[in-house]
Amino acid sequence: MGARRFVTLSVFLVTVSALARPEYAARSNAVSCTGCHFSPLGSGPRNITGKNYGMRNFQMWKIPAAQPYTSIDLRPIVQYMSNDAGTVKGAGLMTITGSVHAPINFTQEGENRTQMVVSHNFAPGAYGGLREAYALYDFYPGELLGWFKFLTVGRFVAPYGLMTDEHRTYTRLQTNTGQGQAGSFHTGVALSGDPFFNMHYDLAFTNGFNQGGQSRPTDDSSPTAEFANLRLKFPQFPSYVGFSYANTEKKAIPSSWAACAYGVIAAPTLRTALLFESSHARGFNDATNINSGWLQTYFFAGQTAWYGEVQRSQSMANTAQINFELLPTFTLLYKYEEYIPDVDFHGDYFQRHGVGFRYDMDAGTYLNVRYETMSAGKEGVESAGQVLAVGNALYAFMHIWF
Repeated sequence: MGARRFVTLSVFLVTVSALARPEYAARSNAVSCTGCHFSPLGSGPRNITGKNYGMRNFQMWKIPAAQPYTSIDLRPIVQYMSNDAGTVKGAGLMTITGSVHAPINFTQEGENRTQMVVSHNFAPGAYGGLREAYALYDFYPGELLGWFKFLTVGRFVAPYGLMTDEHRTYTRLQTNTGQGQAGSFHTGVALSGDPFFNMHYDLAFTNGFNQGGQSRPTDDSSPTAEFANLRLKFPQFPSYVGFSYANTEKKAIPSSWAACAYGVIAAPTLRTALLFESSHARGFNDATNINSGWLQTYFFAGQTAWYGEVQRSQSMANTAQINFELLPTFTLLYKYEEYIPDVDFHGDYFQRHGVGFRYDMDAGTYLNVRYETMSAGKEGVESAGQVLAVGNALYAFMHIWF
């Protein structure tokens, strides 16, 4: 039982390969994700500019410097967790993801107009398999700005909230938008634009939540989802704010929605960055139709009656993280998270505090160590010791990429 629970938990902890660093974007006065990533929606495989930026003054490995069209992401983990039910410890391989980017159409000037991006997680377990698989069309190749700049068609990560590689946060669990979750990948079409240097937007229409981007419409009860995302950059100051909205429709259930505000404030002179996100959602506690089974496992294991009461409630989740760059290769962090399944009962909360560090070892390797304390406000949840969002956890994972 303990070994099986460890495998389940550890796979969930870091089975993501997003390399998004919002604080880098803010520090570089960038509001468009295509400065470092292929996808204008954010996260996913990095382009050669993003790889060079991420090497943090190390000499770039020869493979990515010579081959900008492929990427590999490897993450082994060691983890220890304890709560009233006992302890769980061990090690495992969370992800080994390979990505391929292929330009397939050029303008007469040699600019890349159409490209394909495909990534696959080769690690064993629940999250192995296809990840991103989309075609990207650039209406204005070679130009930085455009009201209608990119068209993305295929399987992609929904453009909702703050894109980071911390996709196990409570805001991601609340809205089923973390890349380690079944419903985080959507199949559909997205339009993205950069009308001004300080503005970016995304509009997406997909096949709905909790489909994993795999299903196709079969009848009039098939789900759909719509997304709107807007980011605004503050002139002369390394920061930006964003707003996202998601709506999902399915004939068998009432319409559900989620909305969030997020932002990044970077202070290069103080070597500090603040990341924050606040999300409200109605109906997203429904793990059967909208959310994934991780919501129940993480927050409601053994709490059947409570889960039934809040399944269609309006929930709230908040996240704040402070990064302090002690050295160019050593960053300290503190992170606070909160999830309230029903906003009418603020005392029935889940909270998590985390402290740790990131140590960059070379251009394509870093070590991430984190210690977390997790608590619940509802009576009886902590003593039951069944939910994953209660207890103490220590984990370390190595991230190797090129």
